[in-house]
Parts: sequence; C-alpha cells; structure tokens
Amino acid sequence: MMRTSKYSLATLIAGVSLCVGTGVAMGQSAAQPASPIVWAKGVAANAVVGGDPVQGKAQHFCRMKMPDGLLHPAMEWNGACYGTFGGKMAKQHAAETLVVNAQTAWAPVTGGKVPTNALVAFQVGGVPMHFCRAASPDKIVRAGKEWKGTCYVAFDNKELKAAQYSVLTVGGGSAATTSPQGATQATTATTPVTTLPAPPAPAQKRTVGWLPTTENTSIPAYINGKNVTISVRDWVKSWSKADGTGALKDTDNIDTPIAWKDSGATVLGMAAKFCDLQVVRWLIRDNADAQFVDSWKVTPLHYAKPMNCTAQTTADDITTLTNYLLDNGADVNAVDKWGKTPLANTPIKPSPRDPLMIAYINALLAKGATR
Repeated sequence: MMRTSKYSLATLIAGVSLCVGTGVAMGQSAAQPASPIVWAKGVAANAVVGGDPVQGKAQHFCRMKMPDGLLHPAMEWNGACYGTFGGKMAKQHAAETLVVNAQTAWAPVTGGKVPTNALVAFQVGGVPMHFCRAASPDKIVRAGKEWKGTCYVAFDNKELKAAQYSVLTVGGGSAATTSPQGATQATTATTPVTTLPAPPAPAQKRTVGWLPTTENTSIPAYINGKNVTISVRDWVKSWSKADGTGALKDTDNIDTPIAWKDSGATVLGMAAKFCDLQVVRWLIRDNADAQFVDSWKVTPLHYAKPMNCTAQTTADDITTLTNYLLDNGADVNAVDKWGKTPLANTPIKPSPRDPLMIAYINALLAKGATR
C-alpha cells in the first residue's frame, strides 16, 4: 500500500480500524426486536459511512471474529475489514458492513455524556458500546468505538483515546444523554450522516480566520530567501488579493481570488499547484470550492499537475491530493480556456523517472478522465 501525506498508509489503515484497548473482552448485546441494525453481505451501497475518505475510498463499519471468539465491530476500507484486539491489528476480507434501517445522525458528545438514542453496537460487561468517530492528529476523521465516555481509535499503530467525538444515533431531535456514571441531561442530534468533509456549499463557507495557526504546512514556504515552516493560516494570508486591496485577511472568504499572474485563482488552486497536501485538506474542510473556475477557466485540479512540488513530495502525496479534490467536487474533465482537460495537459507518455506525474495521471484515469 502507498503512503499518504507524511503518514504511511499503514498509519491510515490502522487509523480507520476500531480499537478498544481496555483489556476487557467484548461481547455481543442481546438481540433487540426493534433494532434497526442490519449486517449486509459485502460492502453495501447504503452502508453507514464511518469517517473521512482515505485515498478516495470511504470508510464503513464492519465486524470480524477476534481471538475471544466474539464478533467485534471494525473498520471496512477498500473491501477489507480492519480491527484490533489485545493491542494488535487484524485484517480480513470484509464479509459484511453495517446498514441502519432508520433515520440516523451523528451527535457530538460533551463530557462523555452519550445520547440515550445512540446506536448500541455491543455490550461489554453490561456497559453499552457505540459507533463513534473522532479526528486523529492529521485531521482525518476516523471510525471508532465509544465505551465509558471515550472514543477509541487506532492511529499510527497506536491507540488514541478521544475525548471529543460524535456517536451514531437513531431518530432525531432532542434526546436524553447519559454520562458514564448515569447522569442524564438533554441534547440535540441533528448532524446528517455523510462522507466527510461535506462537498462545498456557499451558504456554509468559512473565512480565512477559521484556518488553524497550530497546524503547519506540509512543505516549507520560501520567504525572505529562506525555507521556513509556517502555519496553514499564515500561508494563506501570505497571498495578495486580486483586487489590489492587500493580503488576504482573517475576515476574507476562503475563495477570494488572489493576485497570481492575471488568473484570479484561489489559494486552493495554489496549494494544489505547489503540492501542499496539508493546506489542501484544511481548505477543503473550510469548504473551499474544489471546482472554482478562474479567469483562465482553470480549476484546482488543473493546477494540481505536479510541476512545482518539493523534493519531499511523494507519488502517494499526489495520489491523495488529486483524489481529495475529486472526492470534494472537482470535475475530472473540466475544460480550460485552451480547451484542455487536466489529463490533456499531461504528457501522453510520461517519463518513468517522473513518478509524481504518473501518479497524477493514474488518479485522473481512475475517475474517468479523458483527453
């Protein structure tokens, strides 16, 4: 398997597996006549999505038999089921995936207080376990399992215990929440189940100021004659606006055209151009428009042609970046003002010594690109 960003794909695969890590064997809960849970054969078209896509492929929930003889919830990705037991990761063919025959929503959990309408996956020692999801250090939302007020996910071959997470609920509206100690209060679960991040939506766009100052770019920025590492937000604010009113500010829309030649491109296009996967991820989470068309009719996917990458950029980085744009609204066959699609701008026979270009071409072809 390939590497994504600065993390190995083994890291991502471990990250999308489910981890309990409590040392307590997990058992299946007693069958409930009204349970909406269905375990469908294979990867069902309507399987519940558990977290962000990895290399353009969605995560789902699966289950697999572990050494204790019980079926454990686990993570389906790319047709395989990944789970953990006793601190180790296990992998097998995904024989079935989770389907829920009811209206579902992801509800945020505060202080370990889980809504009483959270979908129960299994029981461990009489304590319900739930399907959860939480962000790992690379900001990818990953599927996991909630138990006693903590969402357990695996990342970088290590167990992460997330205190900030969401659980899968059934029904909607206001529901009671139960703390690990049994206290109850009211909450609301209304977030729709969807593959994250959501496609661009103009009404939900955020400003530059939403971008993090605690997360750095994945490649150095060349400033004042030196290569320096800066935050994602500072990198974005280093660009001047196309209207001549100065640099981007915290209050500016994330899709504000910038002064790059006379294109009127956006910072997402420039992040793609310079192969900065970390910035691309954060901009997409800020609902940057992956299909923004500048004055040259060039889109971020056109700019993603790997001609301006650093020596640290790998073929897997390019594959991930290209898929991230495609999975979030980019048109694989968009035509620029010269009549070229992204694929048409690449060599018909790329040099075998150019793995980045080969990765870009293969990612486009996999999504139906034409010349």
